[in-house]
Amino acid sequence: MLRVRGSVGAVSVSPSPAALVSHAPDCGASVDAPPRLAAGAERRLVLGGERLLRSRRAAELDVGLLCGATGVSPAAFRGVFADRGELLARVFDRVSACACRRMLAAYGAQGCWVDSVRAALCELLSFVDAEPGLARFLIVDSLTGDAAMLARRADVLARLACALESGSPSVSDPGGCAPASFGAAAVVGAAASLLAGRLVQEPARPVRELGCSLMGMLVLPYLGVGGTRQELLRTG
Repeated sequence: MLRVRGSVGAVSVSPSPAALVSHAPDCGASVDAPPRLAAGAERRLVLGGERLLRSRRAAELDVGLLCGATGVSPAAFRGVFADRGELLARVFDRVSACACRRMLAAYGAQGCWVDSVRAALCELLSFVDAEPGLARFLIVDSLTGDAAMLARRADVLARLACALESGSPSVSDPGGCAPASFGAAAVVGAAASLLAGRLVQEPARPVRELGCSLMGMLVLPYLGVGGTRQELLRTG
């Protein structure tokens, strides 16, 4: 399990809140429904969908199941969401924004880039272990969603990649190690794939066991082999 300790180096951190927190689009209720009733039904459906995803795969959630679990009629559902895909997109926005806010807070609380990356990663792994069903929805099930869901997933990964690169030695220090040509997006994508592989295993195993592997993967392009080995020895 990764531990956050004292900072190394003198690289300061300048995180941008927009780099991590996804901005959920306004998928407001239909004008055909009374605003107060529509807002109440929307909230119940979104929270109900989130609750169901803790124990079910996204493919199992159909309109009938959602309505039965929340007490919202199919007619009221159609007055708020065009289809189940739109509801799942709203749940994705809500859950991903929550996870990213936690990572951002951990990232910004540290004094240098390496410690910031480690703290954000620890927060992510804590979230995945605490909410494996929701994490599986964000990381695994979103891959089989519609075009809108895939775009949301890609946007979150792009924001994480931007946050990883901002404040990195190659950006903050002109003499720092140049990042790998494939860029932060590929590194973040590879980390997501590693997490996805763990989340589909049965029985489930804690993802915190992957902490050192993921940390090495994230910082290697920026610190080089020697710097990465030194960092893992320092924290491992």
